[in-house]
Amino acid sequence: MGNDEARSCRLDGRTGWRAERMSGIAYSVERDGLVLEFSPVAIKDETGSFAGLALPTGFGADGLGRIYIVDTSGNRVLRFDLCPDFKEPAAILGRKGSEPGEFLSPRGLALSPGGDLYIADGGNHRVQVVTTKGFVIRSIWGAVDAQGRPRPGDQPGEFLEPWDIALDAGGNVFVADAGNGRIQKFDRFGRFLLAFGKGILSNPRHLAVGLDGDVTIIDDHPNALVFSPDGTYRKTVSDREEARVNFARPPIWIDAAGRIHYRLPDPLCSIFFRKHADPGSEGAGLSAGAPVSGVIPGWVIEDGLLIEKTEGLPAPVKVEPRYLTEGAFYSEALDSGMERCSWHKIRLEAVIPQGTSLRILTATSERERDFLEILDLPDSDWATDQTNADNCLVLSPPGRFLSLRIEWKGNVTATPVLRSILVQYPRLSYLQYLPRIYKEDPSGSGFLERFLSIFEDIWGGLEDRIERIYELFSPAATDKAFLPWLASWLALTIDDKWPEEKIRKLIAGAWRLFQMRGTLRGLQEVLALYSGRTFPIIEHFRLRRWLILGPGAVLGGDSFLWGQESTLGENTQLGGFTLLAQDASTPDPFADRAHRFSLYLPAEFYRGEKAETAIRRIIELWKPAATAYRICPVEAGFRVGVQSLIGLDSYIGKYPLAILGRKAELGRETVLGDRPEERGSPSFVLDGSMRLNRETALT
Repeated sequence: MGNDEARSCRLDGRTGWRAERMSGIAYSVERDGLVLEFSPVAIKDETGSFAGLALPTGFGADGLGRIYIVDTSGNRVLRFDLCPDFKEPAAILGRKGSEPGEFLSPRGLALSPGGDLYIADGGNHRVQVVTTKGFVIRSIWGAVDAQGRPRPGDQPGEFLEPWDIALDAGGNVFVADAGNGRIQKFDRFGRFLLAFGKGILSNPRHLAVGLDGDVTIIDDHPNALVFSPDGTYRKTVSDREEARVNFARPPIWIDAAGRIHYRLPDPLCSIFFRKHADPGSEGAGLSAGAPVSGVIPGWVIEDGLLIEKTEGLPAPVKVEPRYLTEGAFYSEALDSGMERCSWHKIRLEAVIPQGTSLRILTATSERERDFLEILDLPDSDWATDQTNADNCLVLSPPGRFLSLRIEWKGNVTATPVLRSILVQYPRLSYLQYLPRIYKEDPSGSGFLERFLSIFEDIWGGLEDRIERIYELFSPAATDKAFLPWLASWLALTIDDKWPEEKIRKLIAGAWRLFQMRGTLRGLQEVLALYSGRTFPIIEHFRLRRWLILGPGAVLGGDSFLWGQESTLGENTQLGGFTLLAQDASTPDPFADRAHRFSLYLPAEFYRGEKAETAIRRIIELWKPAATAYRICPVEAGFRVGVQSLIGLDSYIGKYPLAILGRKAELGRETVLGDRPEERGSPSFVLDGSMRLNRETALT
């Protein structure tokens, strides 16, 4: 089947999930996919002052040493006064409901210097502003219906599941409007200023304002996005340390070990919590203890790691992670760009543990619907409906736009992991190759199309492999297992101990290296490819020194005469020199130091049997034939004739001018001698440029 017209759209952590909304779902960097969120774990104390508080989602602290905690599952906000002895019961604001002062799944929290408490009331799609003194409702932001009840909205000043809140130095309020995929900015009186991030953000859940006023946002993307105060996108930050320098440490923070730290106004007032029962037993939880260093371990379970303090230093205790039992993913409307497009298939790359499931549903339309319309669709408009299928036909009717809904089901201890979604379009079915009669009956053709899709999966995989066969011949794209096979096509011998990246570069450059094989330049190229450094190679014939007879030249020792044999009466006369018995063979001056070379490389590249074997193997495969070599590991230092050769890699420079007492000392760096024009014994002469007791001292 030809795929010339086939198109696809991929959704994953690298290209973007294009999520319109995720409920109970989060992106896991460690698993590189979407997973169910962790379920809140109850934290109780013996006196009941925590009143069954579940894992908090928002923290705040005021200047009086009181902390504010959002209890999402309890639909309330708790205030604890830690000083002086943590004996006062918690002050409680709110209960479940939609009236003023009531909450439905509250999330984020922020405190203003003036004592106002901003609470993101996510389930009611609003922000409530409450005074910390008396918990008086100051104002409520968000849309209401004709009866005055809160409702979702997407207009300026309206919200769809607001998630987090942050304030800047001027008192302006930033709200993470997660459901609408944007950030809204208000002044401290609740007047709408601007909205930004639409089209860049998909599900903003956390935000913070830095010292420079920039807003850093955590979205479904694994990295943080940074916007200027006027809403202009600035950059993406992947390094946590880079982002951290722009923020002052707040009164409450979480360290890398998962411990919550609280900086109290009174340094003598601090508290910790200790575990008083085994996990899973009735009444298990944390209770107040004696004051210690201001560290409050045990409040947060991060990736299944509970931090507690018993005796001495805090110690991590592994607990079983608990996940939500269900969640849902809604994609934004995917545009095919074709009227009445018949969407083809959906392919999932997922890990689905036993007892869990992923359910795929699709909906199509000719126009792009907003998310509120998608939420209002009846169940009858959602088609396909496949569970735990790694690929399936899209059974929705033709339409330009496609919306995906994927439902997660978990069993508390395990969660499905969705790594990618591939949507293929338009429909390319084997049915198009059958006679027209097979397409006349809509119900029959639908069944036949689904039946033929079984064979499409089998043969389509073969077609895909044939279409992508070019990748097998690309050193950069082929699978690691195919690298030896690809190298064999070039008669290239590779060492499987080489790093994969360097093997790929060697194969890619083989055509060029083969032109230099058997030369020292080719050997240098391969060594540079392996080590990342260029090593000097010295051919020994370049070290020959020819003797020219003349004044001062003496035969003997290391000096030899090359030429024909001596014959009396022809080229030799008696008395001119002494004849000694020698080998009758004629020495060849050009054979001296020929066919030999030395490789100089830093010693760290040659330490260990593995490194030595790799270097020698490269030399044997790529050196000129019939040559002998010597490897010279170079240590730190300067050794003339061993690793430093005058005229090749070392030079003699001008001797520096010596100034006694400043740059040189007699008897150490400097020795007094004659002037060049003087002869005889050494002398020391005082002249106009030298004075005793200043530049010179007699001893």
